[in-house]
Amino acid sequence: MPPRGHVLPDGDRAFRAALVAASVLISISFFALWRAGPSFPGSSQTWQGCLFDGAKLSAPTILAGTFVLRRVALADSWRLGAALGAASGSLAGLTLHFTCGSASPAHVALAHGGGVVLGAILGALSLALLVRLRR
Repeated sequence: MPPRGHVLPDGDRAFRAALVAASVLISISFFALWRAGPSFPGSSQTWQGCLFDGAKLSAPTILAGTFVLRRVALADSWRLGAALGAASGSLAGLTLHFTCGSASPAHVALAHGGGVVLGAILGALSLALLVRLRR
């Protein structure tokens, strides 16, 4: 909700809420899979491979969102880009959950959950860079 007398929501509160939500979801997936078992039979995917695949899956969404938001994002553009990147990283992580055969807790937390963090970083950088180049 925007503060009283403002039109836009509070960016600091939204950023803290997104950070807490990502931390909680990564922790839940880590501990849930830790209890489930190490991995599915025949899984050979490394966490670096899944993290890279997640970044490749996130890139089109980040690019399309950056293109759409290029005229809207003026102030605190890195926060808007981070939210866009975290959303695209979440979508990539969901895709990896369905396609990756590894269920090791460290793999899921680092690669699938880390894709959300990597997407947020890439989104923040892309939108902030585009706004800076526009000036």
